[in-house]
Amino acid sequence: MAARDILDVSQCAELLGFSEEHVRVLAREEKVPAAKIGGRWRFSRRQVVEWLEDLAIPEDLVEEQLAYEAEQRLANSEGRRPFEEVAAELGL
Repeated sequence: MAARDILDVSQCAELLGFSEEHVRVLAREEKVPAAKIGGRWRFSRRQVVEWLEDLAIPEDLVEEQLAYEAEQRLANSEGRRPFEEVAAELGL
């Protein structure tokens, strides 16, 4: 493993797009793979990228949720309620 594959807090924060303090909190709470070495947090670039990929939501679920939210906004903007709500209320 090359030295560039080991990140400090600043480098990990930049990779993730988080603040350094948020990265420290994630490390302390063991939510991101990290090791404290010599009193400083260190991160494996590979493990952090894998962790981030594991958090990803499958694209089809995102699209399904976006379609549902768009339908809800449309129904609410026209003063209508979604068919599913009315059908459930009427016991259909």
